[in-house]
Amino acid sequence: MTLTAEDVTGLVAMTPTARHLDPEELRYRVAGSGTPVRVTASFLVSVHRPRRTGQ
Repeated sequence: MTLTAEDVTGLVAMTPTARHLDPEELRYRVAGSGTPVRVTASFLVSVHRPRRTGQ
């Protein structure tokens, strides 16, 4: 998967790391990182169902 600078900024903004960075500093750092950025996405999908009671 390839992320643009805007994608990377949005992704980092959703993490606890964002609390430690000024938004302008984040944009500056992302701009200097060399985009597009190639990343790998991995997902685990789980389904949870309530227990049946009384059966």
